[in-house]
Amino acid sequence: MESSLNNLVEGFPANPVASGKFLQRLLLDGPQQFFLEALPLLRAAPDTQGFYYVLALLHSHNLVLKNLCDPALFTKQESIALAKRMSRVEPLFDMKLARMLLSGEGKSPGSEAEQAVQSVAGMRLLEIMAEISDRGRSLLLAQLLHHSNAQVRSKAALLVGKSTKDVKWVSQQMNETDSRVRANALEALWGVESEDCRQVFLDALNDPANRVVGNGILGLYLLGVPAAINSVLTMIAHSDEVFRRTGIWLMGEMGDLRFLPVLARLMKDSAPALRPYVFRTFAKLKQKRSRLAALPALPLHALGAKSLTEGWREIHVIPQSASGEPITGLKATQLALWENNDLILEYNVQPVTEKKPLSIAFAFPRNIEPVGTHSIGERALENCLRLKRKADAWMIFQYCREEGTEAPGTSDESTPELRFTIDAEIAEKSIHARPPRRSSAPSLLHAVGSLLPAMSRGRGRRHLILLDDGSCPPPDAGALQEIVDRAKLAEIVIHGIGPRETDWRDLSTKTGGQWLMEPSYDMVPELLTGFYAYLMASYQVRYRGGEVAGLRIEVCTDQGLGGVTVGP
Repeated sequence: MESSLNNLVEGFPANPVASGKFLQRLLLDGPQQFFLEALPLLRAAPDTQGFYYVLALLHSHNLVLKNLCDPALFTKQESIALAKRMSRVEPLFDMKLARMLLSGEGKSPGSEAEQAVQSVAGMRLLEIMAEISDRGRSLLLAQLLHHSNAQVRSKAALLVGKSTKDVKWVSQQMNETDSRVRANALEALWGVESEDCRQVFLDALNDPANRVVGNGILGLYLLGVPAAINSVLTMIAHSDEVFRRTGIWLMGEMGDLRFLPVLARLMKDSAPALRPYVFRTFAKLKQKRSRLAALPALPLHALGAKSLTEGWREIHVIPQSASGEPITGLKATQLALWENNDLILEYNVQPVTEKKPLSIAFAFPRNIEPVGTHSIGERALENCLRLKRKADAWMIFQYCREEGTEAPGTSDESTPELRFTIDAEIAEKSIHARPPRRSSAPSLLHAVGSLLPAMSRGRGRRHLILLDDGSCPPPDAGALQEIVDRAKLAEIVIHGIGPRETDWRDLSTKTGGQWLMEPSYDMVPELLTGFYAYLMASYQVRYRGGEVAGLRIEVCTDQGLGGVTVGP
């Protein structure tokens, strides 16, 4: 029958009426045999039309409800997956489970019900309820919080806590004498983001029970609190072996790759009884690293490093997806920092987002490559155009690769009118336009001087980004100061990318901008894309450490891994 059943389920979408009749006939011929033949399908729980029809047939004979919690038939994960599927067939399925349990399967609700709850199947049911029930229905089991069996009380605490997400209620459970109840109440708040929730997790770090402390640490980690990293290291250095074992468990649950060196050391130094746990966790993290390393590397840039007070430093980090878009919603615990191979434990991360429209002007070298060949500057601006927001305005001016003789800021009759546009198509045409020499700026200096007055009409924050390919001499002191004065008066910040250390860098510094230097001009597209993303969104990272030089920053997300080392 199993083969026939599978064929009917697979072919159900093509002919639901005929397949449905055959399935009904098979069920009526022998309900129990039908259930046994359907077991492999129930364990797999595929999201298909045919499978849901089989579930509905079994449910009509009460066969799922009676067998779901039998550990001889289903693992815990299989039971939960099947219950979730069953909830789509019968919206009140979780309530029926609860009533069946509390009523002792229809018998008197006294001692028989208590025995049912304490059974293996009863405990399994509580685990299922904790995963699938909503607030109102799972409160049917709130009476189990006063059950005589401590294990039942702890499972009920997890169920009620997950259903209510009530921080005040969880705080009250922290007065329970049974550590399992306290630990499960904390677990129910994992992933809930609020300051009150954070405080409950922090208070749990002083609990005498290792599992309570561990659940508090994991709760903080899921909230993105960097202090959780140091708490894990404190756990593995604890004098009590059960605390050290919990610390090893935490490393695996967090899946944080920064713990790999710690686990490598523990494989040599830990007590023999702990080594199996260490090896399992180490293998788990290595597997994760291999999986993420197989994905395209995530671009990661670090800009704006500066020193603060009392040994604190600041730097802005710009993580991007493999396709170049800024990564949003990053938690502080997804960033790891090292200084000279020493893990930095004191740091905090704050997202910085530019919500207002930006007005950005670009000065880049005129393309003199053969027709059909895009220059480095063109490729760089193309990358940025993919990130451009609709309301942001662009202005583009190309310059020739020799210095002219005119004073900065002057223009002749052939200089085109410079104006901002929010139209991406117009901006793209400007990127790839090949203007004649007389319609281009005679030099980078002239391009900057011409763009400044035109930028005064821009909305929001105004940024001028220049790409210096090294072909034009840098400005002299007088020209430099004139540009600085005009930029400050118009509230324009000037940034630049180039392969050399020149006075252009001083120009950026004096106007509050950034200067990115890379020995190879070929790196400009990557640098400019990261910098453009920085203007829109970044993460402000403050950390306690020494010199910025030698700082290593890594990001770990489901999209992949990225890293950057800040040079001197």
